[in-house]
Amino acid sequence: MNKLVYGLYILCGLLVPIQFLFEQHPHFAVEKFPGFYGIFGFVVFVAIVLAGKLLRRAIMREEDYYDR
Repeated sequence: MNKLVYGLYILCGLLVPIQFLFEQHPHFAVEKFPGFYGIFGFVVFVAIVLAGKLLRRAIMREEDYYDR
């Protein structure tokens, strides 16, 4: 498992500088910011996790709900 994690770290470390070698064609001005997609993905991930926690409280049932 550790070899897989280290391999992914190396892969990410190699891919980050590669983005600066290619010309990008952003549709919006904010997309020109380096690392925008990584930051955006992280923010959306956190939002989904927090929304899931709120949704869990809304639809949570007792342990024996379906056995009754």
